[in-house]
Amino acid sequence: MSEFKISPVTQCSSRSGHGFLFWFLLAVFISDIGITSWMFFRLTNRVENLERQLQTTTTRNGGIYV
Repeated sequence: MSEFKISPVTQCSSRSGHGFLFWFLLAVFISDIGITSWMFFRLTNRVENLERQLQTTTTRNGGIYV
């Protein structure tokens, strides 16, 4: 029985597609988490500022909303 050999060039060319797709999807997933976290932080910060402004306004006007 003869020996079956695969050249290194054939091995490299057959595996390259899946690696790129994996790293690309991983990068998209990580960037999506980062963007979502940043948006949540900004939203929380904005709500805190609005609550602080509302409290200051009601204190100045004797509890009357303007």
